Amino acid sequence: MKRKTKKTKGPGAPDKTFLERMWAGIAPYGALIVVCLAIPLVILAIKHRGADDELKAAVGRRAGPSFSLMPKTPLGGNSIKIVANKKGSKEDSYSYRWWLNGTLVEGLSKDILPGASLKKGDEVRVAALDKRGNVVATKEATVANAIPVLKKIRFEPLPLDRNHDLRVTVEATDLDDDEVTYEYAWLVNEEEIMGESEPVLSRTNYNRGDKVQVMVNMSDGYASRPILSAPVLVMNSPPEIVSKPPAMVAEGTYTYKVEAKDSEGDRLQYSLGGNPPPGMKINPDMGLVTWEAKMPKKPVSYAYQVIVKDGLDGRCVQNIFLEFK
Repeated sequence: MKRKTKKTKGPGAPDKTFLERMWAGIAPYGALIVVCLAIPLVILAIKHRGADDELKAAVGRRAGPSFSLMPKTPLGGNSIKIVANKKGSKEDSYSYRWWLNGTLVEGLSKDILPGASLKKGDEVRVAALDKRGNVVATKEATVANAIPVLKKIRFEPLPLDRNHDLRVTVEATDLDDDEVTYEYAWLVNEEEIMGESEPVLSRTNYNRGDKVQVMVNMSDGYASRPILSAPVLVMNSPPEIVSKPPAMVAEGTYTYKVEAKDSEGDRLQYSLGGNPPPGMKINPDMGLVTWEAKMPKKPVSYAYQVIVKDGLDGRCVQNIFLEFK
């Protein structure tokens, strides 16, 4: 009869039942343990990041100023300057290299590119170098189209009245030497006169006291610029004498009916001036000149004037020369 025996584990064999019981005891606190271990690592990372930011800031400070081009939009014929936007120490010194349309500008190390050779469409590049010859910044720009610039605008005649059409003469300059064309629009009392697009405005479009302006649009084919002129005040129009005196003078009654007109319809007054013959008269309302001419014993001449006024400081004068033999 065999005896049943119980196998026992050796002294070095692990007790799995004990380990399982230990793990079961700490498992509910596993997440807390992980958090406690992670906190020091997070603090260390934050300190390291702060030190890195300070290092970057120090590097940025040592990197020197940034640069920009002036003007921001360069134009043909104008110089271009590279400018340090932040002042460095007195020891800071930079030299520059300029390229025009991909070609190095030889012998130029200053901060200004002369504008004499610049024209519309040119590509400009500049590099800033420190004392060691290291490139610390580069800038690029394209020379832009220059819009025409008004040089002169002139009206004729001045002062303006309803007896005359108004003509404008415009002169403009273009830095790119582009051909400049002009378009016109006329305004009377700030209202556009439709259909008037020529440099001459007919007198039929304005009256005494009106204010006339012209809008000129100057174009070089690439861009345009409108210019509004200062207003021109339409003054009182003086009367005009449209008749001519008799060519011959004979013994007897001399008559001359003066014909005058006023574009504003003002009432006209007539008078004589200069050296009229003795006894010559003129009707102040009708403008009829009369004179009883008698044959002189010797040749005699007279130089007299017919003066017409409109009552508003407007006047005209006709000079007449009479020779009586």
